[in-house]
Amino acid sequence: MSDNVEELQIENIELKRKIAIFENASRVDRLAERRTTEDLLELESQLSTAHKELEFYSRIISPENQNNELQIQNFRLIEDLKPRFIVNLSQGIGKNRLVKGVLHIQATGLLNGEKHVLSLMDFDVKRRTSIKFSFRYFQSIEGEINWPNEFILESVQVWIKPETKGLSEITKSWEIDELKKISAPTSEE
Repeated sequence: MSDNVEELQIENIELKRKIAIFENASRVDRLAERRTTEDLLELESQLSTAHKELEFYSRIISPENQNNELQIQNFRLIEDLKPRFIVNLSQGIGKNRLVKGVLHIQATGLLNGEKHVLSLMDFDVKRRTSIKFSFRYFQSIEGEINWPNEFILESVQVWIKPETKGLSEITKSWEIDELKKISAPTSEE
């Protein structure tokens, strides 16, 4: 009988060892799956950014295939040591004209639990009410951000008022979910 108990104890130890191996393998599989998913999401984000940049430069260089009028190409928030915004304006190379005007930005969100609209002057470090622009093909406009304490951003609206004859005011908006997607850091930053 003691031989039987001893055999069962040895078998029990062996089974516990196999269970531990299977549990570790399962943890490794879950970790690998999570990391692979994270890597795929990062690559998808980078690919999306590359497509948008390609579209941007393609529009400038090959205006016959694209709308070559004045555009607000994109708006990005960069959240790092010095939070900032970047707005890219463009027009197709076929226009070959100097475009001048002013850019305005509004941020909508919650401030102390209530809906609030901030103008550029409320969050721009330089306290500008608007930003002048002047370009032929494209221009990047950048500014540092200082959000009020407790402000929770929901959306951003950018509009440009061209001073160049024949051009109309242009407005474009982004919701916070869209801003998070296009504001993810890239390897260039």
